[in-house]
Amino acid sequence: MSDDTGGLHAAADRIRDTAKWITLSLAGIGAVALAGSQFSSVGALDDDSDRFTLAVLGAAAAGLAAVVALAVTAYVAVAPAATLDRLAKSKPWGSGPARKDTSLLGGLGTVAQLKTDYLAALQDQQTALTNHYSSPADPNLRTSAEAASARANALNAVAAGLTAAASYSVVAFRYKVAVICLIILALVGGSGLGLFVWAANPPDDAVASNANANVLTTPKAAQLHLTQEGVTALAGNLGSGCATDHAIGVLELADTPAGPDVLVQQVSCASIRLVLTSNWGTIS
Repeated sequence: MSDDTGGLHAAADRIRDTAKWITLSLAGIGAVALAGSQFSSVGALDDDSDRFTLAVLGAAAAGLAAVVALAVTAYVAVAPAATLDRLAKSKPWGSGPARKDTSLLGGLGTVAQLKTDYLAALQDQQTALTNHYSSPADPNLRTSAEAASARANALNAVAAGLTAAASYSVVAFRYKVAVICLIILALVGGSGLGLFVWAANPPDDAVASNANANVLTTPKAAQLHLTQEGVTALAGNLGSGCATDHAIGVLELADTPAGPDVLVQQVSCASIRLVLTSNWGTIS
């Protein structure tokens, strides 16, 4: 029986190790994917833009999935050992097959009955041994002590086999739950990471304008106010006659993830189309 229980304990440890390595593998994949993303791009996003919100949500989802994955692994790793008292009272999830196996119960009907008989056998053994040691020469007392010890040892073997099998069943049950949770968490974490990478790396301005053809049916007139950085970036394209230190008349064509898509309509300026990022200027 000791060999059987040792094998069950070893099997339970292997399940715990498997859950640990699955989690570490998922964490490694996530780390590699995260290392390839551009965190610096997040700082270039407007904090009130949709992409910034999606980047935060994606990062939060990926982070939460990682934390829950660790908790799920701990759920498997810290599965408590089954005892007769726990099996009889709390009946832990996953222990049902062992608790209902009559061969593991030594022919008894329930775990509670095994516990009662085992405790009674231990008490009888103690009493018989005390009586025997008080009169070592009495053969009847020696026979009673041997019989009581044999009964207690037999029930101890039954209890050890049952608790080992129940402990393994509990760990195996938790592992099955953990695998399902880890699959779901991998999908959630991967989706969150993908969303973060997509949102944190917007397309180039021109590409954003072309890729998001949100052209309005009725463009609206607006005034473009360039920042110094915008003047530096656009002065050459707008032409030397364009008064970049004043408001410039434009038509607002669409809104893109990178900024408003506008067409310059100022008489003294070149008629260029551009996607206005927040660091280049504002529209009023």
